[in-house]
Amino acid sequence: MKNLLLGSVIAAVALLFWGFAFWAVSPLPYTALKTVADEPAAGQALLEHFPQSGTYYLPDPRNPDEDEMNALHRQGPVAMVNIDIDGGEPRSLSVLLAGFVHMLITTLMISLLMRLTGNALATYGDRVLFVFLAGVIVAFWTRISDVIWWGLGLPWQMYNAVYDVSSWLIAGLILAKFVGPKPATGPHTGEE
Repeated sequence: MKNLLLGSVIAAVALLFWGFAFWAVSPLPYTALKTVADEPAAGQALLEHFPQSGTYYLPDPRNPDEDEMNALHRQGPVAMVNIDIDGGEPRSLSVLLAGFVHMLITTLMISLLMRLTGNALATYGDRVLFVFLAGVIVAFWTRISDVIWWGLGLPWQMYNAVYDVSSWLIAGLILAKFVGPKPATGPHTGEE
């Protein structure tokens, strides 16, 4: 159990650094985003139409007039807007801490899942592949689902998927060193 915890902490620290490199240092993911000519004016227009922090979807699927909602959907625009009207400090310590806790819980969960496989993941390569494939599944499920069901932009979601999959690969490379097969304790019994 000590190795599982240590591996999870080391993997979470590595993911924090990888996330910083991918999102804060590299400009590449942001090439998928569109820009507006006048950000202050766009911000004011958002505040005018979206007065509370939260997530909005246009046209509102709760519109009691289904014909109107369908007509608005057909004519466009269709948008999902997530807004924080209060703003916030970019790259704040509280966000970094919350991100680290999220990464730690995730690495702990995948470590426990690896441990539950017993001796099925006998080699280092098997364990890395297991975590990597779990990451591919998670990225495919969430990122492509958001494109299909919510209309989020494919280029942006693909950068997110690359980040997700690469993060899981990094976690797998580390966790596979710490979370191995259960050691056999009894001769020929397999009992611990």
